[in-house]
Amino acid sequence: MLCEVGERVANTINQAGKGVLKDLNERMILVGRTVLRDAVKECPVDLGQLRASGRIEKTEEGVKVSFNTEYAYYVHEGTGVYTPGGRKAPWKYPYKDGFRVTKGQKPNKFLKRALDKNKGNITKILKG
Repeated sequence: MLCEVGERVANTINQAGKGVLKDLNERMILVGRTVLRDAVKECPVDLGQLRASGRIEKTEEGVKVSFNTEYAYYVHEGTGVYTPGGRKAPWKYPYKDGFRVTKGQKPNKFLKRALDKNKGNITKILKG
């Protein structure tokens, strides 16, 4: 009799734990969708490929929001003199009838802005 009660209690706790994990996973996905939505709004647009490449992925640690083009990192973090560890000075490159000078591209931290904007929302979503 005592073993049966213990098994029922263990099963009840196990089922409750599964419900909590399912709820937490759903909340994490909602957090990812919320941040992605605003990152897409903040994302610069030329042809729209960067904006269209936004994704969320459930990981063991939580949720990952990413933009999956070859140049997403460079748009977000900048290039040349504008990125930490980048070039120290502008550079020239051949262009048509002569040369052009560039310093690189300034960072456009669209994903960071979306995350910062939603910190309060993330807390509310996770608390329920």
